[in-house]
Amino acid sequence: MKIIELSDDPNKILEETDDDILSLFYFTASWCGPCKRIYPLLLDLENKMNENKKDEKKDVIFYKIDIDENEEYLETLDISSVPTFYLYEKKELLGETKGADIKKVGELILNNIYK
Repeated sequence: MKIIELSDDPNKILEETDDDILSLFYFTASWCGPCKRIYPLLLDLENKMNENKKDEKKDVIFYKIDIDENEEYLETLDISSVPTFYLYEKKELLGETKGADIKKVGELILNNIYK
């Protein structure tokens, strides 16, 4: 999972992403209990997807964004709670889900990976 640092610009990351790659932005905070519970499940999901790359039409890159270290993105991306997940293709928002439900995150990805 790639961690977006303060100096990174999510818009630039999305612009520079290849057409056959989806970007999952995981907004989190160090003090967030549900974020801590879902993080190992996200790593497991990412690992399973990497193992099965040949079966997928598109790759998915997972990005972890700590809202306390990247406050400027909260308003521009309308983040009101954590964990929040946004799935992008280039700069197009394909969908989002909020809360620590790994099934919803998986569905968000699967519903868009084969389009």
